[in-house]
Amino acid sequence: MEHQSENAKANDPKSDAPSLTFRILKRRHSRAIAQLAGRIGELSNKTTASELDALMDDIIGFLKDQVVGWDNQTDEQGKPLPFDPADLDRILSDTDLLELVQRLPMENMATAEERKKSVSQSRSSTARTASNAPPALNAGTPQATATPSKSSVQNAEETVATNAAAAAST
Repeated sequence: MEHQSENAKANDPKSDAPSLTFRILKRRHSRAIAQLAGRIGELSNKTTASELDALMDDIIGFLKDQVVGWDNQTDEQGKPLPFDPADLDRILSDTDLLELVQRLPMENMATAEERKKSVSQSRSSTARTASNAPPALNAGTPQATATPSKSSVQNAEETVATNAAAAAST
């Protein structure tokens, strides 16, 4: 079973091999897959069938949340299978699952260009903010006042104020 990052298909659109496309993993997801890989590493001849089933279910659950598409996948009768993450367990064997958990983190090292095109990329507003608006638009905006720190260590503004007060009293 071949798998690829979400933008790899754009680089090789002629490939007819069955493939899965995964979103670029964020740090949280990288830690989760590392934990799954650790659990695989702990498998032994003493592992029970129920423990193995639980691990496989956890892997499928993780992958269902990360898969964003597939190409050239077929059902049990050989008919094209439309993309539906709920059907992931219909197209992957236990061996495929174990292999994906081992390979996905290394193949996740995406280029900056792939990150920019990520389907999981945060949506942001194009509206102007105070920091990027022309100065004339900010003229009527009241200045923010600093909130005093609850920390025993002074922040930069508090240090300047303390130093100014000390200099004024001398």
